[in-house]
Amino acid sequence: RRGLRVVRLKGGDPGIFGRLAEETEALDALQVPYRVLPGVSSLMAATTGTGMLLTRRGISRGFCVMTPRQEGGALGQIAAAEHARLPIGFFMAVSSAAEVARQLTDDGMSPRTPVAAVFGGGSDQVRIVSGDLDNIAAHIAAAPTDLPGVLIVGDVTRFRHGAWGALEGR
Repeated sequence: RRGLRVVRLKGGDPGIFGRLAEETEALDALQVPYRVLPGVSSLMAATTGTGMLLTRRGISRGFCVMTPRQEGGALGQIAAAEHARLPIGFFMAVSSAAEVARQLTDDGMSPRTPVAAVFGGGSDQVRIVSGDLDNIAAHIAAAPTDLPGVLIVGDVTRFRHGAWGALEGR
């Protein structure tokens, strides 16, 4: 607030099982400008760096990441019903969002499930197109871009950093 610069350097994955949401919400409440610069995920370092690729052609087309811990540290369920409520990230799927949505709804997912297409993630040109499974393809078509994108399905897409994120454009 005095115009000084503060760096909060966080190791590991602050956006995965970390306290990033709580920290940025506190900064928003105080109206303190900030910017989050994502680093290399420890998940990617542990797998890609060793050759244990999470996605290997002919073996695995995706993966799920979760913790058995609940808020407060107690152990929670990790059964299939829990997996079904996890967000899903789709690479190379923005142009086929309509088909992805159709398959998910055919499999029982609600057409009202929130979805976001994140273009240029991690860059200063990031652009987010939001909708539900039943309309995301139309929203993407109405907002064309040349930036690469990732399609994310699930309730997590309802959240964004507050108005003070990205240093308020400074």
